[in-house]
Amino acid sequence: MPVPERRQHPRVHIEGLRARVGPGRLELAVVDFGSGGVQCEGSVRFDYAETSTIDVVSPDGTVLASLAARPIYCRRVSENPDSYRIGFAFVGVSNLDIQRSIQAIIRYQESAAS
Repeated sequence: MPVPERRQHPRVHIEGLRARVGPGRLELAVVDFGSGGVQCEGSVRFDYAETSTIDVVSPDGTVLASLAARPIYCRRVSENPDSYRIGFAFVGVSNLDIQRSIQAIIRYQESAAS
């Protein structure tokens, strides 16, 4: 029996962008981004539990979005046991700032594809 979708907000699949997060500015791959949060993947278990700033950056280092978020989960990826998926929920961020961030990411993805 399929597991029901628990997300409250739709997500945009992301390719080629990185996130820097936490006190050590751990770099993770961005998997998807939505109005409620961002999902990332990395090779290190993310144990930091505090709210921190997530910077979404392009391959050339341009910061496309910078939003406060707190980690919700960290799970091992079943297809690759050396990888973890980390879900972050945005905290104290206005809908306008989130929408601007999503638009900047979509614009970047469209320009990179052309």
